[in-house]
Amino acid sequence: MRTSEAKQLVIKAGRELSRTGLIERTWGNVSVRTGENSFVITASGRSYDTLTEDEVVQIDISTGKYEGDIAPSSEYRLHSSIYDRMKDTEIIIHTHQNMASAVSAMGIDHVWFDRAYEGLGPGVLVAKYALPGTKKLSSYVADTMERSAGKAVIMQRHGVVCRGSGYDEVFDMAHTLETACEKYLCEASPMLRRDMDDLGVEDGSAYLTEAEKLEGINALIVRDRVVMDYLDMKMDLDAYLDDYAQMIGPVAPFVPNDEEAVRKALRKSPAVLIEGEGALCTGRNGDEAAVAMLARKNCIAYFAAASMGKVRKLSPLDSRLMRRFYVRKYSKMEGK
Repeated sequence: MRTSEAKQLVIKAGRELSRTGLIERTWGNVSVRTGENSFVITASGRSYDTLTEDEVVQIDISTGKYEGDIAPSSEYRLHSSIYDRMKDTEIIIHTHQNMASAVSAMGIDHVWFDRAYEGLGPGVLVAKYALPGTKKLSSYVADTMERSAGKAVIMQRHGVVCRGSGYDEVFDMAHTLETACEKYLCEASPMLRRDMDDLGVEDGSAYLTEAEKLEGINALIVRDRVVMDYLDMKMDLDAYLDDYAQMIGPVAPFVPNDEEAVRKALRKSPAVLIEGEGALCTGRNGDEAAVAMLARKNCIAYFAAASMGKVRKLSPLDSRLMRRFYVRKYSKMEGK
């Protein structure tokens, strides 16, 4: 495919990922093969809604070198490994979709569905965990993709990778996987089955007036049933997924419904669980919406993991490293 045509397809796919909720903010990535030894991929940290051809980066599969001054997605190694090993691959999308991500926290190495699905088969393999953007992660995912009967792989505690020969194929695969994982979770967890129809995010307007006293912060409150069910346990919300660790940190504290306690907790975390009230999520430049989505998704991941009888959080050290890297990276980008 011609480079310009491939870049336009990446831009189209990036906007589709954002529009359909398969990703939030700039997480996830898209690439398209441009030759036997090259592909183009979304740039690191760039908004999909305003992405231009100049912000789509061409990568040499053999060397990993890229053209220009704009850095490619941090997961370019993952894409490169798949293109290198699976020559029939023409397009790859990496998503952070809710239900498949929740399945990724269950500690299982595969998920079997109620029936075979086109592009997926009767189930999907789960690649072993490694920190985002690392060579180890790209190797684990490519190894798992090679063993897979279908063209999708779930990444433990992270998200999903779908590969294919065309645009419609990979998007149909991602949406089908989300439907299949939702059915799987409903069977695995009676609590999630009960809550699954009520996973929306409210704007929390009843609490925002009070939140405005906290130095004029931007905030949303998540009050859907899965979050309120988690609050009933009166526990801090640890990180079970990578994107939660990156944007929120190792833990969102559980605090009493008291302004002083909330103010103190917000000095350490952008998300706070308020007893009897909901998850208060704050951010800059509209990030509070992304924080709210992640708090909710992380609660779903907790209940998914609990259905297996044992819940394991991410390493606090790894979570702190991811959070520190995220803050430094995006603070630098905002300062440009």
